[in-house]
Amino acid sequence: MSLTFETIRAIVLDAKRYGEKHLLVTLFSEKIGIMRCIAYGAATSANELAHALLPLTLGIYYVRPSTFLNAQARGQHALFEVKQAQILKGHQDVTADPACSLYALIMCDWMRATEGMEGADRNGELFRELEAALRLLPSQSAAGVLCHFGFRAARALGIDLEGDSCLRCGEKGEVVYSFRETGYLCTACAVGEQTGTYLSARQTSLMRKMVHVPLMRVNTIDLRETTVNTLLRVLFAILEEQAGISSKPLRVLTQMRKMFDES
Repeated sequence: MSLTFETIRAIVLDAKRYGEKHLLVTLFSEKIGIMRCIAYGAATSANELAHALLPLTLGIYYVRPSTFLNAQARGQHALFEVKQAQILKGHQDVTADPACSLYALIMCDWMRATEGMEGADRNGELFRELEAALRLLPSQSAAGVLCHFGFRAARALGIDLEGDSCLRCGEKGEVVYSFRETGYLCTACAVGEQTGTYLSARQTSLMRKMVHVPLMRVNTIDLRETTVNTLLRVLFAILEEQAGISSKPLRVLTQMRKMFDES
């Protein structure tokens, strides 16, 4: 394992103290994906490195394997040392807004679920999706951005949302997504389903569009609130049931949305 520093482009997912002076940082890099890093002395300094390790910061980071910590953590994930950094975008417009921050934290939690996954192409795709989502959050519907990003993440995680035929009869053509079946039904088979257990044909079409269209190609997200709420409910269920992904920020958001729905 080379101990020379290499340059990576990454987004900070989280940072926490390690001892009195140091920071343990989780980066999502364009090439490698999740990287666990330590920044010595960064917890007590106000230099550029410390600022570059604030959550949601996009930057250029100079890293190398941490020999001391890797020796202590054999069998666990590799740890890297961050020595220097250059901020490309701090995303203060996201962190200054509590709602945007919450949505961004959920996205970061979803990214952490990809740890250990191999494939530079998949990591690069997810990195570009997260970068685009952070760009869109302050100016577009935050819930809509989260929804689109989530379906793109589900695709990258290997969750199959590509079906074009009915799970029951095999009929191809217009299909709707069923919560109960976690797959597609033709409109004829969906007629006998309980109301509220499947998406409409229009909502299904929107979901499939989000799965296929990269966020970096999107400039505006204009969806009805009721449509976004329904699609988010489906998305949260898909990620939890098919990928085991849930998170504290997501639970907070779910409770908040329930409170608003009941008021």
